[in-house]
Amino acid sequence: MFQHQYSPNNVNEMFFNKDKISIINRLKINGIHQNILISGENGSGKYTFIKILLNNLFGNINLKNISYELTKFILYYKFNNSFIVIDFKFYINKEKYIVEEFIKFYISSKNVFYNQEKIIVIKNFNNITEKIQIGISRLIDKYNHNVKFIILTSTKKI
Repeated sequence: MFQHQYSPNNVNEMFFNKDKISIINRLKINGIHQNILISGENGSGKYTFIKILLNNLFGNINLKNISYELTKFILYYKFNNSFIVIDFKFYINKEKYIVEEFIKFYISSKNVFYNQEKIIVIKNFNNITEKIQIGISRLIDKYNHNVKFIILTSTKKI
């Protein structure tokens, strides 16, 4: 999309308030030790903020578009040696398969690139049914020692 083509890639290119910049700098020093939930209106910069955060943590990230064959469809996601990005905007009513077949597999596989925790970025969490959201929260609790989740969700303007 047009807005992603020209979005900033590092702290020097972004125009956020100083609090957000200090969060990014603090996380660069300390790493991600907690799961992160960011909510806001569509187009408010949630994913841009996370991309900049991950760029600061892992250097200049180069995301590859990858496909993974599930039972009923093919999942397309973004991959980096340190994390994955799954956008649930495109998988309404298919999230059960993504969680049961892909996320659980990804969590249980060994990170061969680095000796570090895995990070799963979930975009459009609001598109997932409540039952699947509860299942993901159980995964977060169970695997908190070796996987961190960054969840981005949209709020509806009333």
